Amino acid sequence: HLKVEILELARLPAYVVPTLLLPGLLFLFFGVPHAPDQITANRFMAGYATFAVLGVSFFQFGIGIATDRESPWQIYLRTLPVSPQVRFTARVLAALVFALAAVGVVFIAAVLLTPTGLPPGTWLHLSVALLLGSCGALLHVIFSSRCTRISCLWGLWACDRAVDVEHEPEPE
Repeated sequence: HLKVEILELARLPAYVVPTLLLPGLLFLFFGVPHAPDQITANRFMAGYATFAVLGVSFFQFGIGIATDRESPWQIYLRTLPVSPQVRFTARVLAALVFALAAVGVVFIAAVLLTPTGLPPGTWLHLSVALLLGSCGALLHVIFSSRCTRISCLWGLWACDRAVDVEHEPEPE
């Protein structure tokens, strides 16, 4: 079911362009010209990567679920002998695949066009923070409770902290 979900989303230009290309293009237009040094470039990269993850979460679950309720295809899928948990898990994993691709576009643009430089451990820390932030955003979109808003904010804060760990200001 995951393969079908990914193929279905990949065939929709109205989904692919805003989720995969828009964060990278916005980073090219607004992040690259304003990133003269490594610290600023790292922060812009983390910010636009966060934007990419949140965009995928909102498109996949906020807009996607709303449009699926009226889609004849989704109504037909509900009659098939597949549990709702399997369909929902496939939707979540497909969102993570697209979020990974969108973040990859931003990371590649940042590495090629800005003085971004993070140690390997910090790249891993940033990736985990983005994953946790996407889970919080996913829960917020689905359940819309205060607890999930806090987890989403924690993920966003962790992304900013992941970039700043190696670049704490030195005392004068």
